[in-house]
Amino acid sequence: MVTITVSVAMVVGFANFIQARSMSRTAAEAELYAEARAISAHVKSAFQIANDNALILRNTPPIDGIIRAQANGGVDPYDGSLIQAWRERLEAIFTSHLQVQSEYTQLRFIGLADQGREIVRVNRMNGEIRVVPPSDLQRKGDEFYFRAGLEMEPASIYTSPITVNREQGAPTPDLMPTVRTVLPVFATDDHLFGMLVINADIRIVLENALAAATPTYDVYISDSHNNYIHYSPTDGITHSEFSFEERFDPPELLSQDGDDLFDTEGFTYASYRFHTGRIGEGLEFRVLVGEPTHELMSGAYAIRQQSILLAVSLVVLTAIGSLLFVTSLTRPLGQLTQAVRSYGQNRTPMDLDVSDNDEIGELGRAFCDMIEALEENELTANTFENIIDGLILITPDGAIQAMNPAASFMFGYAENELVGQDVSVLLPDGARLERDGAVKHIPCLIDHHLVGETFEAVAKQKNSTPLHVELTLSEVQRPDTLMFSLLMRDISARKQMEVMKDEFVSTVNHELRTPLTSMLGSLSLLKKQLETKLNDDDKASMLLSMAQRSCDRLTLLVNDILDLEKIAAGKLEYRMQVVPCDDLVQDVVESHRMLGEEHGVTFKLDLQAEDPPVRLDVSRFNQALVNLMSNAAKYSPNGEVVTVSTRTLSDESIRISVSDNGPGIPEDFQARLFDRFSQADSSTTRRVGGNGLGLNITKTLIEAFDGEVSFDTTVGVGTVFHITLPIASPALAPVSDEMDEHFAKLYQGIG
Repeated sequence: MVTITVSVAMVVGFANFIQARSMSRTAAEAELYAEARAISAHVKSAFQIANDNALILRNTPPIDGIIRAQANGGVDPYDGSLIQAWRERLEAIFTSHLQVQSEYTQLRFIGLADQGREIVRVNRMNGEIRVVPPSDLQRKGDEFYFRAGLEMEPASIYTSPITVNREQGAPTPDLMPTVRTVLPVFATDDHLFGMLVINADIRIVLENALAAATPTYDVYISDSHNNYIHYSPTDGITHSEFSFEERFDPPELLSQDGDDLFDTEGFTYASYRFHTGRIGEGLEFRVLVGEPTHELMSGAYAIRQQSILLAVSLVVLTAIGSLLFVTSLTRPLGQLTQAVRSYGQNRTPMDLDVSDNDEIGELGRAFCDMIEALEENELTANTFENIIDGLILITPDGAIQAMNPAASFMFGYAENELVGQDVSVLLPDGARLERDGAVKHIPCLIDHHLVGETFEAVAKQKNSTPLHVELTLSEVQRPDTLMFSLLMRDISARKQMEVMKDEFVSTVNHELRTPLTSMLGSLSLLKKQLETKLNDDDKASMLLSMAQRSCDRLTLLVNDILDLEKIAAGKLEYRMQVVPCDDLVQDVVESHRMLGEEHGVTFKLDLQAEDPPVRLDVSRFNQALVNLMSNAAKYSPNGEVVTVSTRTLSDESIRISVSDNGPGIPEDFQARLFDRFSQADSSTTRRVGGNGLGLNITKTLIEAFDGEVSFDTTVGVGTVFHITLPIASPALAPVSDEMDEHFAKLYQGIG
């Protein structure tokens, strides 16, 4: 009997292990391919934006103006503009695009004449945007992408392979990996006049795509020449190598063909290929997304371990059963069975002899206690059975004791199929708790004693389909033991609506950025072109300035919403460094004095903190402090002074304060001051404008630096906002030469 039991258990366990292994690989294939497709979508989007920008630039007036002027001896016959004037207007538009697109390194308009000499060129060098003077324009007739552009049809766009950037016919010293978007420019007589060329640093393009996708797996992105970039979820970008570099040595896994799962060096990878555009005009990329094989197969290994334990348990139970079978306990067991059956059918009271101290007496007393508890909890049981939400009863160690029909239907299991198993079968990744603005992943609810808390989690149905649920953990006191109830509510529809909302907001914001850039460039060009004419027309000048200000405000709103979207998704990146506080505050204030002049106020510095070091992201701190300075300037009366001061506090922290003499904050609005889209309903607020996002973003950024934002206000007198930051360890502070170089770069960046 024992041998048969062991054999059956081993066969069943082995079959379960094989099935679990197959299911693990199938689930991994779907998840890894989904991640690869998401990453490829971000890469495709970057190349599509470059194509759209090339078409937008082609349709700007300076392109046709240069063509007409060059054909007419340097003077445009339409309005008499000189070709140099059209060049300057195109340079302004190119500069606007480079300011928006951080991955672009060059924008050029190249003519066919004079061996492909550049007509207009704007470069980004060392973080600085510079217009190239006519004397430094180069001939590009021998470059491969120029020759490719000569063969292109109208409206077609050519994307070059990844090569090193070349200047004056030789590679640049920094060996920047460059991809070029080339759009042919035809004159009105359908003759090729030249081409627009957008140079982009492919390393930045791929890094931005990975930052936007935030993958949780090991990722390689490579092209057909095995140029590649490697991303690790723990270390970020670890390698980026290109074929023109001396140290180029691509990993062997990039040479493996096929789009199936394959194992190498302890990882399991899924391969996905895609084109950035139409075949022949775009580039072919390959995305490899991998996960450690031992993690991928953890479920199968757990099944194997459970099978071994099951076999051992069956051996023990079989031995005990055989022993009981040969004993003389059949009579009292039969009496007990009959009594229990009679109670189950007719609710007849059980007449059992429970005075014995042997196993039968213990069993009889247990049945009596069970019947008493059953009668006492019958109403609770009915509630448990009929509640519409899923309800699971678990022990303190997480073992499932019972589940109601709603939970069985929700997860696709029979009512007793999960009894005894750990709750991690339904919640393999634990729960997600958001508290104090931080998101925590909790693998075990019971260990953290989070009774009464409400969580969100991604549960797993019997068919491995993920299910978004909301959990509430409660304590259930019983006379003999402590239990917990886990209430589960299906929130899949709500999650789907949140995803649709996020995708809609993201799409709207990104679709607004390109036309806003063109509008700002066009308005700047129009204002410059008509500057002398508008001196005598105050109304036209006012309308043009109003349009430009509206575009600026809309651009700020779009950027703020994008920041909020990144914050909500946990994708906002911080480049933390230790810097002297007073020098940093002084640089920010000095570079934004024009902000005060626009509102008729003066910024005053009062630095008394003795320049302690603080650890923060300089760019994000600049954004936060400028938000407070902008609010103070907007709400201060004309001619007032806004004071920006620093003080060292006794608790090893520094306080940066921005004080104004404005109207103050109404008491009924103070509790909502840092909420999103929150604005006080007053005539002053409507006069100065704003979108209600600045203070929310400021609070989030400062808290990311382990600081806090507070305020003191008196209605009719003024308001003081405080930023409190911990003082960093002096050992982490940079040396003086590095400080000077850092603040020189900071001043250029924010000035």
